[in-house]
Amino acid sequence: MQIEYVILADAAQVQNGRMFILGGGLNIWRSGVYPAQALIGLGVSVLVDWGEAGGGKRYPMNITIMDEAGIPIVPPINAQFQVGIPQEAPKGAPQRVPFALNAAISLPRPGRYAVSATVGTHKKTVTFDAIFIGQQVNIVPPSVPETSERGN
Repeated sequence: MQIEYVILADAAQVQNGRMFILGGGLNIWRSGVYPAQALIGLGVSVLVDWGEAGGGKRYPMNITIMDEAGIPIVPPINAQFQVGIPQEAPKGAPQRVPFALNAAISLPRPGRYAVSATVGTHKKTVTFDAIFIGQQVNIVPPSVPETSERGN
């Protein structure tokens, strides 16, 4: 078994065993304010070897979204899946299992974020950068003019 790919997108959907991606390959999230609400789609494809498919066995999957320090910014997503063998599948062919997830997440600050998918002992990670756009405003207190007079 192996994770074939993990892709970030604007949206992802699985229909009839096919992955549909809108705005795939997302690698930069732009916002003029942080924390920022980000709507992301995640596509994951797992290849399951012929010998591992069927039999009703459940395989664990974990998705983690973390900041550059490796601290999760949302609770990890844990799931399980089973893989059957379609009658029409060529003998010995691996079974591709696509997964899609769409979520609204809060990005606390600009920086690099990582999305990791883990199935069994296999792990794939993709990263994206959250950047600030717009004009930064530095507020400086007004200076107090110096006077030569002293009060009573």
